[in-house]
Amino acid sequence: MSSNDKNSKLDKMDLAYAAILGLAVVITAWCGYQHELWSSALTFELKQANTAHREFTTTQLKEGQSTVIDAIAFTGYLDAVSNHNQKLADYYKDGFRPEMRAAFDAWIKTDPFNNTTAKTSPFDMPEYP
Repeated sequence: MSSNDKNSKLDKMDLAYAAILGLAVVITAWCGYQHELWSSALTFELKQANTAHREFTTTQLKEGQSTVIDAIAFTGYLDAVSNHNQKLADYYKDGFRPEMRAAFDAWIKTDPFNNTTAKTSPFDMPEYP
C-alpha cells in the first residue's frame, strides 16, 4: 500500500470521525434544548398543581374550623338545655352559623329529645354541609 493510499484512508477516517463527532454535538445540543422545553413545561405544571393543592388544603382547613366552631356552639347549647338555662341556650342557638342553623332547625323539627328515631345531632342531618 502506498503512502498516498494510507493518507487517503486516514483522511476518510478523519472525515468520518469528524462527522460522527459533529453529529454527537448536534444531538447533545438538541437534547439540551428539549430538556429546557420540558423542564419549563414541567415547572409550570408543578406550579399549577401546587397552587391547586394549596387552595384545596386551605378550603379543607376552613371547613374543619367551621365544624369545630359548630361543635363547640352545639355542645354549649346542649349543656345549657340540660341545665334548664333557656337564655344561654338561645344565646348559643342565635350564634350558630347559617349552615349550622339550617341543620339545627331541621334536627329540632324531628323532636330529638323525645323521638328515639331522630338523628342524634344536627351534624347527621342532610342539611349540614
